[in-house]
Amino acid sequence: MLAAYRERYCEPGQVGVAERPVKEPGPGEIRCRVVVTTVNRSDVALVTGRPAVMRLMAGLNRPRRPIPGTDFAGVVEKVGPQVTRFRVGDRVVGFEDNGCSSQAEFLILGPSAPVAHIPLGISYESAVAGMEGGHYAINFLNKVHLQAGQSALVYGASGAIGSALVQLLKPVGVRVTAVCGPDGLEAVGSLKPDDLLNHQETNLTDLPYRYDYIFDAVGKRTFGELKSLLKPGGIYISSELGPGGQNLFLPLITRIGGGRRVVFPFPSDIPHSLNLLCQELAAGRYHPLIDREYPISQVGSAYDYVASGRKLGSVLLRMSGEL
Repeated sequence: MLAAYRERYCEPGQVGVAERPVKEPGPGEIRCRVVVTTVNRSDVALVTGRPAVMRLMAGLNRPRRPIPGTDFAGVVEKVGPQVTRFRVGDRVVGFEDNGCSSQAEFLILGPSAPVAHIPLGISYESAVAGMEGGHYAINFLNKVHLQAGQSALVYGASGAIGSALVQLLKPVGVRVTAVCGPDGLEAVGSLKPDDLLNHQETNLTDLPYRYDYIFDAVGKRTFGELKSLLKPGGIYISSELGPGGQNLFLPLITRIGGGRRVVFPFPSDIPHSLNLLCQELAAGRYHPLIDREYPISQVGSAYDYVASGRKLGSVLLRMSGEL
């Protein structure tokens, strides 16, 4: 089978393609033919080993998984003994933030792997595009107590996490201000936030509004820069560790005194996220943004593009034709 491949940590564009053997599923395992996967920020971090904390999960000196990939959508092609949840021909989607070697034509998954059935009428592309960003967005929102009538500013609303946040906040009744660059205005506008701002034309600190929550979905701003936009008791959450890892210790410091504070969104419970996101897809309340698609032969270019920070929503990597 063809697979994205690297044996050492490398720059994004150095990820190549190699022929690898197709494995047989063992007891409790399934083998999937991967139709499409994504190249996302998690993949870039796992490929480069940056930030260094990623190596604690992926391997200190070299990656434990030479085939990268954290999500996929495809078809169950073969099942091993003792498998009862899936059958050959099932359309499935999965995500594993520590990596699952999914950027390959075939993928072996164990009994505890986070995998869900793709809802009827949902394409492979929409299913896989919604998982990584959607999972992290859910782990922003489950750290706070959302109520109708509250307000939130989503910075980086054109990315996979930010666009998911906009869509997941709206049904709760939260007033959403989406912030993105000029290239993302049309796409984010289609998600119907209450307010839409171009960060290149808007000095956020001059805004007359104050928010219950600020969700920095790309980690390009800091609590210090944006805390004046929070209401008393408001909460700032970022997808990144921040300069010097400050977003890990600021939650402890800002908890003192009961004022504006920082919460770090440690992600957890991927199976719950997959099930919830599939429900939202099936109900028509979640429409993941898709930027572009690359074939597996251009996997290095896909990684370079994602690492550039310019992507809107998700970047797809095509492994095989529609089944």
